[in-house]
Amino acid sequence: MTHPTRLALSLLVALAGSAVSYAAPLPVPPGYAEGVYSDYTAATRNIVVFDLAERESGSMRSLGDRNLASLVGYPTMVIEASESGVHIEKPQFVTVANKVIDQAQLDARLDQFESVGRPLDLGTYRLFDVVATIGKQEHRYQAAEFCWRTQNHCVVYDPSIEFLDSIVRNNRQAALDGWGPKIEYSSPTPAKVTAAGRCGLASRPTSTRISSRWPNRRITYHNVFGVLMIQKDLAFQEAGVACDVQCRAQPFGASNVSSGFGNFGYGVACDNQPGNGATVREGKYIAETKCTHRLFLNASANATLLNQGTLGVSIAWQTEGSVDGQGGTLRDTCAFF
Repeated sequence: MTHPTRLALSLLVALAGSAVSYAAPLPVPPGYAEGVYSDYTAATRNIVVFDLAERESGSMRSLGDRNLASLVGYPTMVIEASESGVHIEKPQFVTVANKVIDQAQLDARLDQFESVGRPLDLGTYRLFDVVATIGKQEHRYQAAEFCWRTQNHCVVYDPSIEFLDSIVRNNRQAALDGWGPKIEYSSPTPAKVTAAGRCGLASRPTSTRISSRWPNRRITYHNVFGVLMIQKDLAFQEAGVACDVQCRAQPFGASNVSSGFGNFGYGVACDNQPGNGATVREGKYIAETKCTHRLFLNASANATLLNQGTLGVSIAWQTEGSVDGQGGTLRDTCAFF
């Protein structure tokens, strides 16, 4: 029986050709790895800081049939965090005793790059000594960069940050797409006018309706060979407040169902939850969705609505696994100006 912490490498190679998909390549700038770590640091708002020291470089062919573990070693600690658009939230060090590691990738030989269209003869590598710092905690380990300049492709393999390269690519794409809530103001019905003034929103008195929308978003995680391991489709979320004909606050919105899947032992779980609350003049709507992924162990995402119908409405989340999510809260007041 195959050990539960090992993936079938033969299956990985057999399916790699059909599982890998490449977008139109863009030129890769020098210092690719340095850029990846810099962008990760920025996404954590400088909570995680890296110091990189290149210790070796050369042609990938010169490495022969070595596996990844022989280049970077086995991790003793990993960095876990949650992803939300262009931000990486709550990063922390976790010992490997409390984390299932993708052993198959560490055991994978470099010649597997050949099976996904990355010839070793065209590839170069750089090995790094890495010092990762979170607050007063420090973790020292090794990482690798592999590049095919003629194919405009590079990838960083970091055994202490699961899917580091994919995380940064997802964040870069989100930034290019202008990810984030799309705020829209409008006045779909005539505003009530009294001696006290004209009805409008506190955030913009000339409008009677505000909405905040998070569009559908696809997130993918690939291993170092470019094989798709996880896909998450985060669904549309909306939160808004409108002033009715009596200038009373009416919260509105929507929370749609997200979905996802995992390959080669990864599981995905998703949940979503809407909620709202209001007084006569003030309204609040909340809409959130999250998807988690986890290797071998069950992933879970469960949302519980609290204080529904009041301005204290909120969502409590219980999750197991690495989290991606979107959505949020909108609160506004209707008044006469």
